Amino acid sequence: MSLRQHAGSPRLTPKPPKSQPLAKSGGLCYTPAILILRMKADIHPKYYPEAKVVCACGNTFTTGATVEEIHVELCSACHPFYTGKQKLLDTSRRVEKFQERTTKKAATGAKATGKKARTAKRVAKKIAKAAK
Repeated sequence: MSLRQHAGSPRLTPKPPKSQPLAKSGGLCYTPAILILRMKADIHPKYYPEAKVVCACGNTFTTGATVEEIHVELCSACHPFYTGKQKLLDTSRRVEKFQERTTKKAATGAKATGKKARTAKRVAKKIAKAAK
């Protein structure tokens, strides 16, 4: 397949071979300076314009899809982003454990043990020693 330039455009487009008719060019239709791709027949899945979507919360609605029925876990009726409610699905008690740790630290008045806290403690000792 040879290439030619569009008139006034730097793009290159394929030119049909002279020995091959346009009908047998493998789904390509050549017109002057335009390449048109045609879809192949019988390779696309069947499209259902009224596909039923069923959510775990019980909500159902219809949409277009390539399957007749779709089962989902979250939908716009039960998703926290759309409802404004927070649902915590905590199977291993991670949230509860975190809340227990934070309340325990707040109750005992846990001391900071980071680098800044150690530096501040050392500076406070030097000031106390110098004041004596």
